[in-house]
Amino acid sequence: MVNKKLICTLLLATMLVTGCSGGSADSSQESSGTSSAPLSSSGEDSSSQQAGPSGWPTVYKEDPEHLEWMDDTSPITLTMFKGEVITDGWNWGDDRVTEYITERTGVKLDVQFAQSSDNNELTLMLASGEKLPDIIATVYPSSIQYNEMIQGDYIHKIDELIDEYCPSMWDLLYPEEIEFSKMEDGHIYYVSRQTQSVSYSNSPYFYMNGHIATRTDILNDLGYKIDEITSTDKWIEVMDAFMARKDEWPEVNYPIYIYQPSLTSGAFDGMFGGETTSSPYRYDMETDTLSYWFESERGLEQLKFWNRMYKEGYLPKNVFTDDFASIVPQGSFLFLLKNNAWEVPANKAAIAENVEGATVSFIAPITNAPDQEWSMAISMVSPMIMPNTVITKDCEHPDRAIRLMEFLKTEEGNLAVTAGIYGEHWELGTDDQGVNYPNPIGEAAQAHFDIAKLNTLGIYNSTKTWIAVDTLYDDIAGYPQRFDEENEEITAGRDLWKPYVKTNLASALPDLVTIESGTTEADIEGNCSDIYENMIIDIILAESEAELQSLYDKMIADINSVGKENLFTILLPKIHDVKASLEASGIVFE
Repeated sequence: MVNKKLICTLLLATMLVTGCSGGSADSSQESSGTSSAPLSSSGEDSSSQQAGPSGWPTVYKEDPEHLEWMDDTSPITLTMFKGEVITDGWNWGDDRVTEYITERTGVKLDVQFAQSSDNNELTLMLASGEKLPDIIATVYPSSIQYNEMIQGDYIHKIDELIDEYCPSMWDLLYPEEIEFSKMEDGHIYYVSRQTQSVSYSNSPYFYMNGHIATRTDILNDLGYKIDEITSTDKWIEVMDAFMARKDEWPEVNYPIYIYQPSLTSGAFDGMFGGETTSSPYRYDMETDTLSYWFESERGLEQLKFWNRMYKEGYLPKNVFTDDFASIVPQGSFLFLLKNNAWEVPANKAAIAENVEGATVSFIAPITNAPDQEWSMAISMVSPMIMPNTVITKDCEHPDRAIRLMEFLKTEEGNLAVTAGIYGEHWELGTDDQGVNYPNPIGEAAQAHFDIAKLNTLGIYNSTKTWIAVDTLYDDIAGYPQRFDEENEEITAGRDLWKPYVKTNLASALPDLVTIESGTTEADIEGNCSDIYENMIIDIILAESEAELQSLYDKMIADINSVGKENLFTILLPKIHDVKASLEASGIVFE
């Protein structure tokens, strides 16, 4: 069980855009029940070739032959409010995917979309005393409205609805999804719109956008490949080669461009033998202590390295003031460093348009010593940060509402909203390793790299149809990209990072704790971050070793003076709660 104030701070929305997601490769961790088949990671796994109840072939895991949603598929219309701003006049049933969901379940949704993104409409709904929609989607567990709905008894306990109307749905949920969704009273109040297994980094479908992107056209001209720059010494060798010929690429103003928020949050700690997480804190499980990433010899070593890059001309001073959003599409970098730098492949067309012949990819993880390995933590669970789905007590047919959620949690439901309809939008593909995937056909194949066109088919339409999706299927739907020659280098760059990603790093536990505004800890963290975010840049731009050390010592003293230890004293019990919750679902930390 997790305290309702412990809200994940992981950036899954970014993962959705990039396809940085996946699922379990271990069937024992994949489901709390016994109905899920092992991954289709090998041609020898016969269960992966079976057809589901719908007649669809199994891609990832086999759906049970019978689920409670099948018991009543008579026509019914449920109302739903979705906190997304949609202005194109779309209605449920206007596309083939939502039409199919209604064909299968009998449920049609009368969807009302938000007029603005400020959540005021939901607040007014709750205050009006009028009848609420049957279903409310895009409800954030961190929001005031969510807590108000629980305290005001506006919404059903989802665990009780599952027990009463569709107990087989438990077999469709990951153990950690169940455990981490529980509130203080032990109940679950939402169906997670999006979740992922703790073991998803082991999935054959998983890939990871790297933290270091490059202009591969320049790299190739210099005689280097994306998989051979694995040490800082080699990296500097490449930059020296570039500097000797830099006039050939006048658009490149930044041999190194480093995104300041990623730098100050410690996103490159892994380069120096540490562990890259999503927060500036590091938890040491052995000593049960917290620290900032820079409060160590390793942290100081990193700051000295960036100072060296500045002094030698690889890292221009204006990196810390120039606009990141304009730099990427202009292709004005040789190497770009950013936590999950999805913007680089996403802008490959714009870069190629602005710079003739320009291509981009990720390079292999770089480390500062031969015996070091860049370890990266990714989100272990995600429902607490997602815009999830609740069923209100004004719903006259909660049985049909929860059973619709059960259908959407099946592989069939997940594949429908992410890849489309079997036989119409995709057919079963199998790679040379025996891994199954939905291979696009027809209109879906023609639109495969155009999200807007896919949306018109009802496919991958996150703002409209993603009500109960497992992140894994996002990767399954994107798997054919691996076989597209145009994207081959980008995919290879992503795969270079996959072996270094882990979901069970204890050092990343602070990622799962939110510091709520208006609290003592928020005030202290605000003071600390004001200090280190500015002083880290001053340290990197120091003109001498003595100045660097003096600034570093002052930064440490200053964060101590504003109550850093008090902050950590407050945060540690929350980390303990999260750790206990995840361990209860079977996660073993390292």
